[in-house]
Amino acid sequence: MKAKRSIRRGASGSGAAAPAAKGTAKTKRKFAMPRRIPLTKSTLAFGSGVIIFSVGFVLQNFGTHPASSLQDAKRPDVQTAELPDTLVESADLSAITPTSAGVLPVDRPLPPLPRESVSVPATETEPGRGVTALAALQDTAVPEPLDPAALEIAPGGAALNTPVLPCEVTMTADPAPAAMVDLIVEAACLSDARFTLHHSGMMFHALTDENGRSSLRVPALAENAVFIASFDNSQGAVAQIEVPTLEFYDRVVAQWRGDAGLGLHALEFDATYFGVGHVYSASPGDMSAAASGSSGFLTRFGENAGADALMAEVYTFPTLTSDSAGRIGLSVEAEVTAANCGRQIAAQTLQLKPGETLRSRDVTLDMPACEANGDFLVLKNLFEDLKVAAN
Repeated sequence: MKAKRSIRRGASGSGAAAPAAKGTAKTKRKFAMPRRIPLTKSTLAFGSGVIIFSVGFVLQNFGTHPASSLQDAKRPDVQTAELPDTLVESADLSAITPTSAGVLPVDRPLPPLPRESVSVPATETEPGRGVTALAALQDTAVPEPLDPAALEIAPGGAALNTPVLPCEVTMTADPAPAAMVDLIVEAACLSDARFTLHHSGMMFHALTDENGRSSLRVPALAENAVFIASFDNSQGAVAQIEVPTLEFYDRVVAQWRGDAGLGLHALEFDATYFGVGHVYSASPGDMSAAASGSSGFLTRFGENAGADALMAEVYTFPTLTSDSAGRIGLSVEAEVTAANCGRQIAAQTLQLKPGETLRSRDVTLDMPACEANGDFLVLKNLFEDLKVAAN
């Protein structure tokens, strides 16, 4: 079924957007507000390629982000596809031993051992020499320790090849308001280093500082929350914490790779664009207001550097402690930019409702041609809108 479109334009100098009638297009002159093209009925497509929705991308155990397999494509016209509403199970972390600060297993060469302790396989030795060498070692007296003062190093000589042991990576987790978790990652020998933070299918990049330390306040997506920090050299750490207050909150996540031009938007209780109650990256709300039950807030994660950067935005609303009643509209917007026009981009959404299982949905979107730069595609029906009753 084809998507019904309407074009949203703002009045000059106003910050508010007048909604267009469903299924129609109102043509006005573009001023400060770029047009927004809602895509409804679960249809997200631009170009001859159809938007593909698939299930099964719950990122876990240092898995690959879906956008890594994308190839750029230019496609001219509009087609649509039905959006399945399929439940995806959250990551199976039963094989992980939860600790407050643990080091993940790593696969690296061991430092050189003294020759006397090396056991050479028979298949790697010349005939007869393996037994002879072992016998010689057993019959040889232990040498006297070397006197460092007696060693002479020629001028300009190379330094000794002393094996360097890897540094320890630790992570701690502490509770924070609004079902958030304060994480501290420490890796003294990994200063200014990028790592990937994984939690219940959510993943994004973060950086350590010059001392190898990173402090993050991250929204929990499970009451028994397990966090994994993974560095590019395969070192990492795991932390676990109980978050019992999560049951009072609705939480949605949009995540993507690179400069995709995506953003998460919430219109609380019939709010209009850029008005009070419109929560998005430029107006993220306040975590303390959510903790008191008055409104929601948005947090953004990721180091946006390079095409492979993992980014995420998370919206949180205190559904079971709210002092207001009504509907909250949720959507993802894609701005058409020089970096993404005429390309195919991928994203994933996660939604957690009180008392329910985390749901995951994959999205692939063909962006319009570059002539549409500055416009926004409004991707609806990726989330269930929130229905809030006053408490």
